[in-house]
Amino acid sequence: MKTLRKMSMIVFIPIVLGIAMMVIGSFADNETMYRVGVWILTAGIPITMFVLVVVGLILMITGKIDLADGKSRASDKKQDEQSEWEEVDEYEDCEEKKPQRKKQDEDSEWIEVDDDDTVKGQSEREREYTDLAAINTSHGQSNREKNAEYIMRHSANRYKNSPTKDKVLGWLFFGFLMTDFALIMVFGFLEIFVGAIVCMCLFGGTILIALLVTVLRQKISMGFGISKKKKRDSRYGKVLSCDVASTTTVNNRVTKVVYMIVIAEGENEYNAYTEEFYETGDSVKFCLIGKKLAMILDDEELDDLDDEPLDR
Repeated sequence: MKTLRKMSMIVFIPIVLGIAMMVIGSFADNETMYRVGVWILTAGIPITMFVLVVVGLILMITGKIDLADGKSRASDKKQDEQSEWEEVDEYEDCEEKKPQRKKQDEDSEWIEVDDDDTVKGQSEREREYTDLAAINTSHGQSNREKNAEYIMRHSANRYKNSPTKDKVLGWLFFGFLMTDFALIMVFGFLEIFVGAIVCMCLFGGTILIALLVTVLRQKISMGFGISKKKKRDSRYGKVLSCDVASTTTVNNRVTKVVYMIVIAEGENEYNAYTEEFYETGDSVKFCLIGKKLAMILDDEELDDLDDEPLDR
């Protein structure tokens, strides 16, 4: 986070430079210098901010920023004595290494785990629940920083775990959005309002369509409209990665997390969405929904399939 703060200080360069040139141009009666100073203030500031945002997003996506700033996470994650989280039991080893389902209280809150260990000594599941607990028991600026660190960590992990094809498509999508946003500012500065409006519609429409497609994929992968016949055609796979797909926050508290799971079955890989967190190497039972989309079958789903007859 300190890196981002230091980068943000660059925005003061065009401010100071523009004001200095305006003052010098005014006293020296140099109209050209004065106009350059005005241009730096009116155009240089938004351009600098845009470049900082793009560079910052790229660094966060690729995981080039040290989110912990070299500090031990253990000392920064002490919980309040009145924490509402419950301690999670260690799950027993089993042949299938099936992950233990999270225990939840009446308010459907996450569970607190022992955070005395450093990240190095924590399992993936323990770190996940520790980070969520740290977010939900913090307030103000600390809450915003922990939430940002949590999202950036998962974004960097998701990028690292993505295949080359997905990375290329992701950068093309990112480049299109940033170029479109830049054109909005350019057309607005040149007072070409029709072009600015068209670019705004493209920018907003693209994001809206991408959001709708993502939400629909999540709903389908989590069982929306899936027949029992398709669920019965189940198979086992191994978890390659588990990263955050979306979060729901109420009053600065994370109330829901949807994870995107990459499952390997032989040489094939599938994506599934779930509210359960799985560690790399966990064995899961799933059914195929599409060519690359899958649904994880939990204990309740399997019990329902055993109790109900197959649809004809």
